[in-house]
Amino acid sequence: MNVTEVLDQINLYLTQSNAYVLDFFLPGLTREDIYTQTEDAKVILPEDAYKLYQWRNGIANIYAHNFNHQPFFSFGIFYSLQSAIELYKSHSLVNGYWEDCYFPLFTNGGGDFILLNIDEKSREYEMVYLYSPSINLSIEPVSIYDSIKTMLDTILLCYQKKAYFFEGRELAVNTRLEFEIGQFKNPQSFFWQLEESDF
Repeated sequence: MNVTEVLDQINLYLTQSNAYVLDFFLPGLTREDIYTQTEDAKVILPEDAYKLYQWRNGIANIYAHNFNHQPFFSFGIFYSLQSAIELYKSHSLVNGYWEDCYFPLFTNGGGDFILLNIDEKSREYEMVYLYSPSINLSIEPVSIYDSIKTMLDTILLCYQKKAYFFEGRELAVNTRLEFEIGQFKNPQSFFWQLEESDF
């Protein structure tokens, strides 16, 4: 399946589960809207990121809601494009929490972020990283998904295998099974090479 088809399958699962996150998702953007917003910020996103924001434009006012209601996968509170751009400017360009090759896509609401490598000259272009000093014991982001596509494939398989499921409309996680699926789907990413006991 391509990225759009995987997103459709994820959406179907969320709908069938009546997940809380559906109450907060913003409608997807047009390609023109995505281009205009990112051009103003001098950010060039890869094609699969366009498809992600065309599917949904994240969640409005993330910090105004209950964090337990917003994730659709681990670390999966989805920034709107506007919020992601503002976070990119503040955390990367101004404060230097991470290098400017990393663009934020998701958060867990507690200071951890999922970042996309947007440096077209990098060997790691389009790889997805976890910034979590508490989990990684480092301020350096660690690769967690080989690409947006494998990230979405991992999420969908976690739903299908019940590593992710919804209880009372909130996301629940079987971390051991999630870890096994993450390793299988993302062989190039360092995060899944850690011992599960490390986090």
